[in-house]
Amino acid sequence: MHRVHYPTDQDEGELSISGEAHHYLSRVIRMSPGDQCVLFDETGWERIVEIVSMERSSLRVRVLGKRRNECEPSREIWLLQGFPKGAKYFEIVRAATALGASAVVPFYAERSVGRRKHKSEAWLERCHRIALE
Repeated sequence: MHRVHYPTDQDEGELSISGEAHHYLSRVIRMSPGDQCVLFDETGWERIVEIVSMERSSLRVRVLGKRRNECEPSREIWLLQGFPKGAKYFEIVRAATALGASAVVPFYAERSVGRRKHKSEAWLERCHRIALE
């Protein structure tokens, strides 16, 4: 069952999903009415939902149940990673979070090849989005 990050505190009834979560569900994995998926958030809970209807910019889902998030590791694992050359850092973040890392902390080592000393806000936002995927 597909898992999608979507913060909500609604535990029953129907809710509307828009933005990046809508794009991912409707365009990327091409779900349709009747399909089920799991919405998770940072609170440690996940909601099993069924797609009821799809619009151009949003979709409606019915909450079928709520359960504790069992996919997260019981202990936090942090990866300290020296800055690599180019855009390899994004692949490192993707692989580390897929393997269960709670955080990836970048640093400049004596032999780091990365050039920029200050990363932009957009760069940090991209890292955060990749980690949530």
